Amino acid sequence: ICQSYIKMMPLLTDKEQKAGQLSIKQPPCFRSLYKAACLLILGDNVSADHISPAGSISRNSPAARYLSYVGLLPREFNSYGSRVGNFEVMLRGAFAHKHLVNQMMRTGKPSPKTFYLPTREELDVFDATDRYRS
Repeated sequence: ICQSYIKMMPLLTDKEQKAGQLSIKQPPCFRSLYKAACLLILGDNVSADHISPAGSISRNSPAARYLSYVGLLPREFNSYGSRVGNFEVMLRGAFAHKHLVNQMMRTGKPSPKTFYLPTREELDVFDATDRYRS
């Protein structure tokens, strides 16, 4: 997953603007974009709610597995809103909405799943991205 790359750029002088220099810099994660794989094909009905984690944390989600790993019991998972300050939970919650429809999946039913293309395994979106990174 490409991490945020935000850098304050200095104001350009008139000479720099005339030379065609831009105030926007390409994030370093885009340099290896040729290795990218498609994770999701989404329709027109996708909203920020489908992308950003919200609501309760499903017990079989990547976020739940992480919280179990760090020692929490399922009754302590609570909601994504209560964990908004935890990068690890929020990262695992992205694209984990139970009503998300990935058109790559054969069923066409809502599910936060994708294919890991090298093995054609059906995985949670976070788990697939994690495998691609390794």
